[in-house]
Order: sequence, then structure tokens, then C-alpha cells
Amino acid sequence: MSVELKPRWYQREAKEAIYDHLRQGSGDPCAVLPTGAGKTICIADICRDVVKWGDRVCVLAHVKELLMQAAEKLAYFLPAGTVARPTVGIYSAGLERKDTSNPCIVAGIKSAYTHASDFCLCSKPFSIIIVDEAHLIPPKDAGMYRQFLGEMKKLNPKLVIIGLTATPYRLSTGLIYGGKDDIFSACCYEAPIKQLIHEGYLCPLKARAGKIHANMTDVEIKRGEFVTAQMVEAFDGVMLSAVEEILLLSQSCKSVLTFAPDVKYAQQVCELYRVAGESAEYITGKTPKRERERILLDYKNQVFKHLVNVRVLTTGFDAPNIDCVALLCATASPGLYYQMIGRGLRIHPDKKFCLVLDYGENVERHGPIDMIKPPIKKGESKGEAVTKVCPYCQLILFAGYAVCPDCGYEFSAEQIAHAERAGNKEVISGEVTLFEVEVAYVDYYVHYKRGFENDHCVPPTMRVEYKTAGIPGETYKEYLGFEHDNYALEKACDWWYSRCKYVPVPETVKGAVEFAKAGGLPRTTKIMVRYTAGEKFPEEVIGWEHEPPLSEESVEEIYAALDAQGITLSQEAGAEVAASENPDSWFGEVDTDEMLFQL
Repeated sequence: MSVELKPRWYQREAKEAIYDHLRQGSGDPCAVLPTGAGKTICIADICRDVVKWGDRVCVLAHVKELLMQAAEKLAYFLPAGTVARPTVGIYSAGLERKDTSNPCIVAGIKSAYTHASDFCLCSKPFSIIIVDEAHLIPPKDAGMYRQFLGEMKKLNPKLVIIGLTATPYRLSTGLIYGGKDDIFSACCYEAPIKQLIHEGYLCPLKARAGKIHANMTDVEIKRGEFVTAQMVEAFDGVMLSAVEEILLLSQSCKSVLTFAPDVKYAQQVCELYRVAGESAEYITGKTPKRERERILLDYKNQVFKHLVNVRVLTTGFDAPNIDCVALLCATASPGLYYQMIGRGLRIHPDKKFCLVLDYGENVERHGPIDMIKPPIKKGESKGEAVTKVCPYCQLILFAGYAVCPDCGYEFSAEQIAHAERAGNKEVISGEVTLFEVEVAYVDYYVHYKRGFENDHCVPPTMRVEYKTAGIPGETYKEYLGFEHDNYALEKACDWWYSRCKYVPVPETVKGAVEFAKAGGLPRTTKIMVRYTAGEKFPEEVIGWEHEPPLSEESVEEIYAALDAQGITLSQEAGAEVAASENPDSWFGEVDTDEMLFQL
């Protein structure tokens, strides 16, 4: 018996966008979901539909880790089938499985490509093939993917091919869709990284430029990438200082992932970590299979702190515990840059953000990960963003800051002017300004996401509207997820505890609204608003000033009146979230690190 599948809102939107694209007869689509956003759940949702329709589906993966992950999730969410013929089968030489007739097959591309004829013996061909990490499909009629897909097209000329990826571009030819030779006609959906971070589905990133970084000016680029030998030479001069700085800046981190330019460099960096008294391991493409599996398992279980690798842990590696990514290498590939930084995007209970330490000017070279562009044509301009690096703590932030939010360094007028001519050096995009607002009164409402009013999978939020004086006055909105999970719930709990010390966090949004409307919360006098230029919703409330919380006696009167009406306020999950140590502080529990990433 299968377990109920509950996709998140953006996973559902991605599936519906794919189906809409296919209904319009616009060709084979691809969709973009960031690293850590749960492509496998989206795949499982589509596969479940295909099996329900009585058709067959194949999921292609390029590495064993992705294949095993997909097969496990699909078997968990799809109907079980029979003992003799389960719904989900696996075709992989590495896993010693060669299932071919199941309704849903998860196949390793190397095995499937080599033995495509095995699938020709089935009475019913695939109606849909889903390609995970679709950016790996080559641009022209060559390679494993295209040959296998071509063979399957012969069996079923109406075969639909769906691509999923976090990076929809290649280094050599740009976008993987829309071109004459591309398999995919269009990108029908792209999940917004910043919104997913803001809602707690992905982890915030915080970048620092190395005080000393490798000079890549004279390093040649061949076949779209830096020449390895020359890059290693450029990084040799920064190894000792970079490792020393990584050790210093990652003291509070628990799982540091370091990318090195070659095997010898990785070994040396690993040894330097160990000499400093840190637990460290390294893996390369030549690390024996069993040794690799042991190291990765120990790393995920936080047995040791530092894992050094040579670009082998970019795709197919899922370690949510990573709270620091150190780039002791440089890449000319926007896709590889994203995949390396993307290792830190997954959420984990032990981390509030992931620290990115860049010693190869990769952030400056490629820009924010939510605005990475494919390679530009010769003669085109990249354009520039106004950013700068704090000279005291190396925090990467916008030129608009007069004071560094991390260390308090005050920029001179000359430094601000110089920063306006600087390159793009931030990890998440959007120019930001902060301003205070005097609040006249506050309204509270139960808010449903448009189009999901009757959808129980998408819980409501409490919409708080801060009104300014005057006619008509300004309104600034804040949304609190008392019925959500992860970051959204944590934020709501912090907000509640800073205002009400004697009532547990409400069980429902309705309960929170009723309590607030009954006068149970202190009056808000000021708010801090963050304005992010270019955003669809540019204004965000990030801090407050309010009167002292009500007395326990006053709160009990309100609480008793609501309880008599059958409105429940207690919530076990909320009770587990500790109140802020300084609940009356201007920023509450909103970390200033979050301000850097303009979430």
C-alpha cells in the first residue's frame, strides 16, 4: 500500500505547468527546481499519475546515488503492485537489477543505453521518460541520452520526454531548451530560489570573499573550463592562508565541504585540517567504492567535520548537514558553480544558514545563484550589479549599505562610490534599502494563497497589516505561518513569543487572529521595512518596536473568553520553540545575516 504523497506548492505548480505545456502540444518541456527543493517528489507525483492512467514511465538518472534515491521514493509513494511484478523496477548493472516490464522503471543511463534492446522486448513501450539532471543531455545527436531516447522514440513515436534540472544550461552552448537541436522546446516552470529560502524550504546562504584569493587572470580557458594545471599553480600560493581562514571562519560550523582543484591539492588541504586538530577526510574520482560509501556515510552522520573533494560531490550527493562550502578552486562553468554552492541549500535542524567561502572569485564571476545566466555571445555585455566586499570582515553585500550589518564597519563616501562600479559579488540577488515606519494601528486576517482556498495541503497564514497615519495612509504586510513547518513556523513562534509571554503559540491561524483581534497582543509602534528593488513584492517587514506585553491577568481574561468560544490556542510544536532571549529587541529573532541575502 502506497503512502499519501503531499507535494509542496511549487512541486505541484511544476507538475501542472508541465501538463499544461503538453496539453498545448508545444513539444517536450523541462522544468527547473533548485538543488534541495525535492525534484524526486515532483518525479514521483508524475509517475503516480502515469501508472494510474495505465501507461508506463521511465526515470533516467546518471549516478547510482540519484537512481537509488528515486527508486526508494517511488516505491514508497506508488502502488506496490504484486510480488511477482512490483510497480517500480530498477535497471542498473551497478545495482545488479535488470527489470524491464514494470509500469515504472528507474534506469541508470549507462546500463539502459548499452542494453536498449532489452526494453524493445516489452509488449508496451514507455509513454513518458523523465530525465533527472537534464542538463547532461548533449547538444547534438550524440551520447548515451540521445541514442537511448532515439531508440525509445522508434518504439513509440508519441513518446513524451520531460526534463528536470537545477541548471538549465551548458557551458558550451547555453540553454538546454529552445534551440534547433535541443530535445526540450521550452522551460515551462522555474521555482523561485529566494521565495523557497524565505519560506524555509531551502537554507539561506551567506558568502564571504577570501582575504587572499587565487589570481586567475593568466589562467587559460580551454573547452570552456580553466586549465587544471594552471589553476592548481594559481591556488598553490593561497593554500596555507586560505585553510587558516577557513578554520577560523568555520569554527561554529559542523560540516564543512571543501572543493579542491586536483587530487594532490585535496590531499594536502585535508592534511592541513588534520594538523590543525580537525577531523577530515577526502575523496576523489579514484576513491574505491566501499571507502567512498563509508566516508560519505560518516560525513552525513557528522562523524568528522571536513570533507575535501575534487569536484565529485556536485550532483547526486545529498548531505543536508553541510553548513559551510569552501571553494578552493575556480570554475568557468555557471552550472558547476551552482552545483557546488547548491550543496549547502538543503535545510537541516542544526543550521540557520550555510556559509560560502570563495577563494576563486566564483561569486564575482558568475553572480547570484538565482540569476545565473548561460554563456553570453562574443561582444555581448554581462552588465554589472552594485555590490562590494566589507574590508574588515569580507562580507559580500550591496553597495547601498553604509554600515556592514555583520561587523558594524562604516563605509566612507569614497568607498561607496567605488562600490557602485564594482562587479557582481553576491550569492542571492536584489539591491536593498532599510527604513523605519511609524505604525498607527494593526489589523489581523486569515490569509489563503490565491487559488488554494480549499486546498488542505496549502495551509493559511496570518496576514498582519501595519497601517500608517493619514488618509489613505500606507499599509505594510507580514505573513506568519502558524500552521506551516520549518522556518515559517519558527518565525511565527518567535514573533508570537516576543509579544505574548503567557499564552502558547496558537494551534491555528484562526486562533491567532481571534486572540490578536481580542486585544491580546501589545500595540506595535514602529516597524523596520526592507525594500528589495526589482522584486514582485519588494517590501518586507523584518523588525518591530512594540509596547510591553500584556500582564498575565489581562491575558488570562482574553484567553478564557476565547476558550469559552471553543477557540484553541495551545500547540505542542510551538511550545518546543524557545522564546527569544531578548524578545523586545528591535529585530526580534530576525538575524542580520538574512538581510544580506534579501530573502
